[in-house]
Amino acid sequence: MSKYVRPVGHPIFTERGDRKTAASSTIYADYSPCYVNSGTAALQLAIEIALRCATDDENNTSFNAAGEAEVIVPAYGCPDLITACIGANVRPVVVDSCDPRSPFPGFKQMAAAITPKTVAIMAVNFLGKSPELEKAQWQELRTLGGRHIIEDRAQAFPFASEEQSFFGNTVIASFGKGKPVSLLGGGMLLIERRYHHLCDFEHYNPRAVSTFERLKIQAKIAAYNLVIKPAAYGQLLKVPGLNIGATSYKPPLPIVPLDQARLSWLPANAYRLENDFRLKAHVERLVRVVSLNFKLSLIGSSQHALYDAKRMLRFPVLAQSKVHRDDLLRRFHKAGIGTSAMYVKALPDMDDVPLDDAVRKGDFSNARSFADRLFTLPCHSDVDEDTFKAIEDVLA
Repeated sequence: MSKYVRPVGHPIFTERGDRKTAASSTIYADYSPCYVNSGTAALQLAIEIALRCATDDENNTSFNAAGEAEVIVPAYGCPDLITACIGANVRPVVVDSCDPRSPFPGFKQMAAAITPKTVAIMAVNFLGKSPELEKAQWQELRTLGGRHIIEDRAQAFPFASEEQSFFGNTVIASFGKGKPVSLLGGGMLLIERRYHHLCDFEHYNPRAVSTFERLKIQAKIAAYNLVIKPAAYGQLLKVPGLNIGATSYKPPLPIVPLDQARLSWLPANAYRLENDFRLKAHVERLVRVVSLNFKLSLIGSSQHALYDAKRMLRFPVLAQSKVHRDDLLRRFHKAGIGTSAMYVKALPDMDDVPLDDAVRKGDFSNARSFADRLFTLPCHSDVDEDTFKAIEDVLA
């Protein structure tokens, strides 16, 4: 295999953003950023802020003991959602998707899951698209008892130019490998200004790094930029035991500040992604390709509306069945196209995710159907005409 187009990821630039790039992509009007060691850490901190807010409410007598508070979590998602709940010592309340074509719980499902112990609802962006609710519906969920909305945008960087579309009291970004703006580590929590008093910003001041540590990080990034090239990625896949892209549960780690090196590179990487207009063209091209195949469908109850984003982390498609999906994955792999089944299973079906037996026995038929049929196509900056031709040949 001489050439293999990776499933996801953009090159990383180790250069400082100038005044223009910093102001355009990462300076926010109504939210303040807190930079930490991972997206999961940022999500855990968001839950902790929601918990402090609920605890400070003198009218709230619903939970007094540790671990009683609840956070609503989608049934289809990354195991890190559960990691963050466990790290914050809250109970995840897992809610099914609203439709077999969608990864998102609907308004009715989330409203029904709210109890007096609810402190937050996780609204998890999927590959570039947020759940299919209007801002007014999020506000109604708050008034029904949802309290905090945590907008998890680990898969869609929250550009400052899009701030008016944010609906969360807190907003998450991840800088991990394969994320829209990757720094091979780190995360950001945007906090509405009215909740500033609930976060110790000084505790999370970016930590200084030595010249040696900065050079080590730069060397890792240089190696990453090399191996994601199509000519090198195919060779990487031949290395036994790497299991690239596998998703599994990881226990929570301490929350520590992000290093100054990665933070200094953030503005330039965010600016480059925001202004790479090829990415929207890739999404539009893939919509046309998939729409021509009657055996495939676009995700979401509103179909094309989900794909109107300027860019997507990966391009999601639904096959007719798990057998059909798995056959397509094998054929794409043979053609040198990096596709993915993402999480493969709904959260209650992942054996290594610590959930109660009562949760696992619940009805999550929509999320399970979605997990069985989903696969993603690459739509990053290295996708070219040869890639589209190979995709069309496999789907023909």
